[in-house]
Amino acid sequence: GTAVITPHPRELSRLCGQSLTEIQQNRISTVRRLAQEWNVVLLLKGAYTVIGSPDGKIFINPTGNSALATAGSGDVLSGFIGGFLAQGLSPLNAALTGAYMHGLAAECFTQKTKTKYMLASDLFEGLRLARMNRFCRKELALLSLHRIHANCPGFVDRVLQKFSKTESRPYVD
Repeated sequence: GTAVITPHPRELSRLCGQSLTEIQQNRISTVRRLAQEWNVVLLLKGAYTVIGSPDGKIFINPTGNSALATAGSGDVLSGFIGGFLAQGLSPLNAALTGAYMHGLAAECFTQKTKTKYMLASDLFEGLRLARMNRFCRKELALLSLHRIHANCPGFVDRVLQKFSKTESRPYVD
């Protein structure tokens, strides 16, 4: 089957030999190229998590916040994805769903607790809140994962660079 890998930019730099700067400046094109070359689902963590499939499709996860930049958060993400794989989701759908729920859990937790910080273990409380949808305004649906069409990678990279220093997430159609 198709593997799912979930590196952060520095890990991806070590795996592929590209500089960290080059990866960050070209997140979408890098993910698309490597997912195709390596025949994997590649989830590049970070602000504007980018998910690429072996067939060249690219997705940007609309959920999450800076509270996810904490030790162990990526391990929880991998656990979410593994859980969805164990339930029979395809590798791509497991990565999309896992990333979406991981980010939504962080949003719900920080919204409820009125903090910008969390421990990785707080994601489980955030997941409970997300499932209840009591403290969150986000819809629990994959429809809000906005697919980025293969013919506009340059445009999307420019949008990401423009918004990379803000807390708001760009909507890319």
